[in-house]
Amino acid sequence: MKKILSILAMALVITGLIVQKGFGHRNSAMNLECASCHAEGPAAKIVIKGLPAQFQPGKSYQVTVEVISKLKSMSESKGGFAVQASAGILKVKDEKRTQLLGDYLTHTPEGNMGRKWTFIWVAPTDVEEATIMVMGVAANGDYSPFGDSVAADAVTITKAKPRVKK
Repeated sequence: MKKILSILAMALVITGLIVQKGFGHRNSAMNLECASCHAEGPAAKIVIKGLPAQFQPGKSYQVTVEVISKLKSMSESKGGFAVQASAGILKVKDEKRTQLLGDYLTHTPEGNMGRKWTFIWVAPTDVEEATIMVMGVAANGDYSPFGDSVAADAVTITKAKPRVKK
């Protein structure tokens, strides 16, 4: 009886770890490695709007990220994203749809119901360039990583040169 209870307890722990890992990724991306699981669907594309060609140190920029894909979702789960900046500060603009987790800004469970998110990037004051890295998923809505589409992009922005008054 003890052996059966031990095996049952071990199976429950393993099942809990598997469910917890899957649940965590559905609710938020902990890294920029979405493609390690979500890589079997049709091609997707990331569109990043709101970043300047050159940044003004300390200025805030409203950035929108969208995952474009022909993949249709069969449920309310449509996609997710994660963004990381090499310099500057990422800030949440829409608390219902985005959140900060460590160095990453990512979707919330409610944000998983769409494929477009907005956040704030505050440009750095102490470096000459910054890179914004984004990875996104267009989910097929079957609550598994299979058949989803993944896209990634990185944008490097240089600091604007100060204007010389004549």
